[in-house]
Amino acid sequence: DLCITPLFSLMSKRDTETAHSVLGKLFVPMLRVKLNKKRKARKKEQLLASRKDIERPGVPELKELEFFDGWQDHMLQTVSESLVPVAYEEGEYVCMEGDWDNCMFLFGTGKVDIYVRPPKTKSRASDDGFKVASILPGGPKSVFGEFAVLCNEPRSATIVAGPDTTLWVLQSETISSILTMLRPKTLKELVRKTDERRAQNMVKLRPLKPSTLIESCSIFNQWPNETLITLCTQFTPVVFRPGHKVIEQDEPGEALYIIASGTVSVRVRNNGDDASSSSDE
Repeated sequence: DLCITPLFSLMSKRDTETAHSVLGKLFVPMLRVKLNKKRKARKKEQLLASRKDIERPGVPELKELEFFDGWQDHMLQTVSESLVPVAYEEGEYVCMEGDWDNCMFLFGTGKVDIYVRPPKTKSRASDDGFKVASILPGGPKSVFGEFAVLCNEPRSATIVAGPDTTLWVLQSETISSILTMLRPKTLKELVRKTDERRAQNMVKLRPLKPSTLIESCSIFNQWPNETLITLCTQFTPVVFRPGHKVIEQDEPGEALYIIASGTVSVRVRNNGDDASSSSDE
């Protein structure tokens, strides 16, 4: 007994030290992350409190934005009450290209810069992308980030805050609930304008280049670069909604399509049998 007791004491002590070491490795990083989040949240609150010149957009202000054309006053009042102000430091990321998100933004103050990454670039830093535009308060572009909400797609660009930038954040739940109440004509017009802006962004953010043509179709490999440059200018951006038919089997072809993003399903009918399908990106 005199020998066994010290042995168990030693084992118990060793187990305790091991447990403390394991717990420390597990919980210390988690605690640091939690503390950092609290610190950032507190800093955000202080930053927002220092900007006293922002005013919540009301129904009259929202009516001036193209995005809300045709929306009834009670819907705009719901939007106004649901807006959450967020202050950003200069150089802070508002959203990242490729991320899935569930909110859109309305301008308060400041400006934001838009960056896109070259194709197949994995880095998420704005330094590895190139600046394509800036957005300032006022006008129809005072709303941005709506594609992630309306089209259920990842962010198409990285948004970086400029000096003294404050944005109003609107969550997708609010938008989704209001969309069900919009008049059919208003909803159809909203979809049309959204797709129109997406097409415009394709030209601005992802212009078609000769290298893209060569990668997409081998028949362009031997074409002179000058010819490919001219050919690129002849393409028109088109946005297709899920389920929309791009071409129909057995119908004469009238256009060549290059897939800029997303997927398509290819279905082939064989002697009246059910169509088989495959997907291309």
